[in-house]
Amino acid sequence: VAGRERVEKAKKLKDEGNKCIAHDIKQAIKCYEDAIHLCPDTQKDVIVACYSNLAEAYSRLKQASTDPKAKEECSWKIIKWSTRAQCLEPHHPKTLWKRATAYCELGLAR
Repeated sequence: VAGRERVEKAKKLKDEGNKCIAHDIKQAIKCYEDAIHLCPDTQKDVIVACYSNLAEAYSRLKQASTDPKAKEECSWKIIKWSTRAQCLEPHHPKTLWKRATAYCELGLAR
């Protein structure tokens, strides 16, 4: 797939993930991950949005879970995706908040 087509496909996957997040979190996660893998590195805004959306998806998955181990795993995923977003956009407010909250919930905040 050519560069422009990859960008358009990645944006469509991100948008599809946004539609799915309210009713099918796992499908939303798949869409965001596929968009990241497809999107050229030059499209920082799309990649940051997908990283941030992945953090949000894992936050919602965590809220829906009753299993403490699954909640902990979600917290680590939130930290992972938030950190990746911040590497590209260090002052991204949503991911700063999500990551800080996850660290606190894991008892790792100072």
